[in-house]
Parts: sequence; C-alpha cells; structure tokens
Amino acid sequence: MRKLILKSVILFAFNLFVTLVTHAQSGFAVMIIDMHEVDINSFVDEGKLALDKMLEKQNELIIWANDNYIPVIYIESDWGGKTTDSLIVADDYKYITKYTAGAFNEGTSSLEKLKHYLVDRNIDSIILAGIHASACVAASARGALDQGYKVYSSADLTANNYPDGRTDYPISIKDTLLLNNQKYNLDLIVYSDLEFLLSDLN
Repeated sequence: MRKLILKSVILFAFNLFVTLVTHAQSGFAVMIIDMHEVDINSFVDEGKLALDKMLEKQNELIIWANDNYIPVIYIESDWGGKTTDSLIVADDYKYITKYTAGAFNEGTSSLEKLKHYLVDRNIDSIILAGIHASACVAASARGALDQGYKVYSSADLTANNYPDGRTDYPISIKDTLLLNNQKYNLDLIVYSDLEFLLSDLN
C-alpha cells in the first residue's frame, strides 16, 4: 500500500514538473494596460455595460493564464493610480509602473525593469489587454513589436472611452494602428474575440 501511494505521489510530482516546465518554456505573458480605477470610473451609460463585458473577458484571460502557468503583468501609469479591484490578481503576477504612454518606450526606467523581467522569464510573446486601445495599448503594441515580441490580442479585451461619453467596444488594436497610419507587421495578431484567441493558443 505504501509503495502504491509513493508511486502515485512520484507520478503526480513528475507530471506537475513536466507541466510547469512545458508552460515555463511557452514564452507567453499576459500584459494588462492602464486598467486604473480612475479610468474605468469614466465609463458611463452604455459605456459602463461595455466596460463590464471587457472586465469579464479580461478576468477570463487571467484565469486562463493561471491554468496555464503564464505570468500576468499589470502595467500602471504613474498618473493613473492602482489597477482596479474588479480584476483578478493572477497567481503569478508583476506590477510595473510606466511613465509614458507605451510600456516599451525607450529611455525609461520602467522599460529596463520590464525588459529584465521578460528576459528572465523567457518571454517572447505577449497577450495585450486594457485601455485605451488607440492610445496606451496601441503604443505598447508598437513598442513590443519594435522590441521583437510577437503580440496577440482580441477586440473584446480592449476599449476606447471619450470625454463626451462615447465608447468604442469591442475594438481591435490592429484597426487603431491602421487608422492612425502606424507601422505594424505580421507579429501583431488580433482576434475578433477571446474565445478564438484562446482556442488557437491552447
């Protein structure tokens, strides 16, 4: 009986080790941009309904990351405060403060901190979510592409919100790059919704 239990424990430990190593080498990280309490409180009326849907999708993404041993990086602007409590804190997480629109802007201390973290974790592919799609999220996507990362997202993970109360959701960051005539390449992969994104990555 003891031998059987010991054998089961060893087998479980081995399978867990293989799973951890496999996913540790997967090279993925989730990056959530500027989901500050002050920003999400600016969504009103129909925009609030869109925000709730986006938060639901972002939490689904975080749960997926937990299940697949993938780290989640919460990027916070120094002017925006803390990330909203409406988002799950991932099992494997990192908070990094940025001082410019994009998380990968050159010449900033936050970029060096971010680059060290990504190198240490063998990250080469990033799944982006957050607000605003045509500003800080798009700037982070461009910066990540310039640094040689493959970037994934889906339209239901990002949104735009405007001072007059209008909200764009869902919105693809690839569309915002096109509309703003910004350079992008085949390493930016955006799906119509999270389900399609995760089904391809699983």
